[in-house]
Amino acid sequence: MSSRHPEGAPARAGEVSWPLLSGLIPQLADAHVPRQETGLGLAASLAPGDTAVLIPDQEASRTLGGLGGTGKTQLALSVAHALWDRRALDLVLWLTPTSRDAVVTCYAQAMHDVSGMATEDGPEVAAAHFLDWLAETDRPWLVILDDLADTAVLEGLWPHGPQGRVLVTSRRAGTAVRAYRPRAVEVGPLSPREALAYLSGKLHGDPDQWIGALDLAGDLGFLPIALAQAAALMAETGLDCRQYRARVADRMQRLAGGPAGAYPSIVASTWALATEFAEQIPPAGLARPALALAAMLDPNGIPGAVLTSQAACAYLTR
Repeated sequence: MSSRHPEGAPARAGEVSWPLLSGLIPQLADAHVPRQETGLGLAASLAPGDTAVLIPDQEASRTLGGLGGTGKTQLALSVAHALWDRRALDLVLWLTPTSRDAVVTCYAQAMHDVSGMATEDGPEVAAAHFLDWLAETDRPWLVILDDLADTAVLEGLWPHGPQGRVLVTSRRAGTAVRAYRPRAVEVGPLSPREALAYLSGKLHGDPDQWIGALDLAGDLGFLPIALAQAAALMAETGLDCRQYRARVADRMQRLAGGPAGAYPSIVASTWALATEFAEQIPPAGLARPALALAAMLDPNGIPGAVLTSQAACAYLTR
């Protein structure tokens, strides 16, 4: 997703180049598969004025609890790309509402982006001006609030307007009840066809490697997070689907905490296998401390400078 100037010329200082992107927008996953069967037609059904709240389906919500894994963020990204590519948007704003300050800061930056002018009144005033702009503009826009955990941070800050679309992703079914005209959209596992397309895309270098892919995908509950772990490991090690299937079945039997085939057992088993192999990659033995360090930091993005700092390197190599 890249910004473009209507006339193809670079924008001058203070001039706004439409359409535009604001915020730190993540990349689509490697070998991303459009969810044409389980994506619920969101790109077509999300109309101006709508707010769609992507939540795990009932089974995933019940068994995974606070964990992610059904692909809500990637689905939101896919919708943004689809609308952007057909030139249905003049503004895409992506933010992770971890705190009220984070939301206000992103809104203030967005106000600067859409106006082309800096404000001297402070971020709170700029954020209020941006919300007014969203409510009044005739330009089509999309705001994505990714991984919303607490509605309190958006009190008085919910975006809405007749030309705007809002996508919210959340791990909690009741999180976004205070949104403007919310519509809950349950996101579950991939379909068998989507899972096969994903595995074949990741393992395209060796067609023999993905023989048995449908059986493996079924063993993994067609969960995007589990399929991503499995495909990454197989692509790195050369294991085929049948070999990986045998290993993950053995790991599920050895791990306590739930019956084989249950989502928590599936995620724990694929994660354990990935960690075991990562520990063997030279320099060996760094994967577990690196994961422990990352687990203490922001799950929505860690600056590279933090992970390469002297303190981080000292911790990893102790």
